[in-house]
Amino acid sequence: MAQGKRRSAAGKVAAIQPGTQSDNALRDERQRCVVLEDQLARLRGKLELAQKQAADGESNRAALEELDERLDHMAQLGKELNALGSDQLLVACERHLPFIVSAQRVSLYLHDPQRRVLKLHAHNHTDDIDQEVSLTQRQAGLMAHAMSKARIIIIREIAEYLQSNGLEHLTAQTKDYATRSCALVPLIFEGEALGVLNLADKKDGSRFTETTDRKFLQQIADLLTIAIRNHRLVERLEHASRTDALCQLRNRSAFLQDLDMEVRRIRRYGGKMAVLLADIDGFRLINSNHGHAIGDRVLIAVGRLLHNRLRDVDVVGRYADDTFAAMLPHQHLQGALVACRRVVGLTRELNLDDLSTGLSVGLSIGLACLEDADSFEDLMARAEEALVEAKVKGNRVISRP
Repeated sequence: MAQGKRRSAAGKVAAIQPGTQSDNALRDERQRCVVLEDQLARLRGKLELAQKQAADGESNRAALEELDERLDHMAQLGKELNALGSDQLLVACERHLPFIVSAQRVSLYLHDPQRRVLKLHAHNHTDDIDQEVSLTQRQAGLMAHAMSKARIIIIREIAEYLQSNGLEHLTAQTKDYATRSCALVPLIFEGEALGVLNLADKKDGSRFTETTDRKFLQQIADLLTIAIRNHRLVERLEHASRTDALCQLRNRSAFLQDLDMEVRRIRRYGGKMAVLLADIDGFRLINSNHGHAIGDRVLIAVGRLLHNRLRDVDVVGRYADDTFAAMLPHQHLQGALVACRRVVGLTRELNLDDLSTGLSVGLSIGLACLEDADSFEDLMARAEEALVEAKVKGNRVISRP
């Protein structure tokens, strides 16, 4: 009986054993599926990461290419600004700024410190634009605001900026801006304000921002500032090389160069011209009796008289110690005689008592008109002959037709 029960139990165990193996196999299969799914998820993650990195790589490549292009235009702008004349500065800016900061509207104003105004130097658009902007009036505008701040101002939204800075009265000045965003770049060299560069309306309609534009704008400001400063120094040197330091008129060399050019122009296109030489009578006695300082002030007074009393188109220069020269374009002999006699009369009336009591000045003038076969040397030789005769007779005008 007991043996029968044992056989029955063994049979049950034997009957259960195949089912247990099946469960284990199913469990193992499920575990392998879980592992495979995990591996597949990892692969999918790696694939997504690789795709993202590839996309980032393309984006970075495009960003690097854009940055490289901007830097290339910046380098080229620097070269051109140093090589070009001051009247061509904006031409270079127009060529490169659209690539550097994507600005469609560009204008450059230069500072006139004596008149305290900003004068339009150049611009690249056809809209109405102020030729001058006063820096002393309340309506001076954003350019004056930028100059007072002495730093680059980047404006994402003009209305918000005006309101937050108490500049609501300037709202009307910004009506022409398409994107409502702009940048104002004051050009300052060692504390001296040289001007303001205005940039507005990016080509793609985006806004000027601190992150994308400030560094480039600062580099542009540095390049423009140095270029303008250098051009002004060159102009001052050229002016000094052509100007008599005492009387602030053309010196002899500059006067003769201008006279030669005018004679050549008349030879080609036709016209008339007169030349005068004016000498202060008894100038050595003035120096001897009143001193060289007074003599210098007499020279300045006579030079100013000639410059102010002749026409705007007439060119006056200091020819020698006490001799002045003037060329009178488009002037015939009779008209030139009238002008010279008027000057002589005004010289007699000069009140020089503030320089030295009893001081009076006489002026002798030699006048010549351009003949068909004249060179400028021939013209000056005849004027000098006339001057010699005038000085002999004293305080008068002698002409050589």
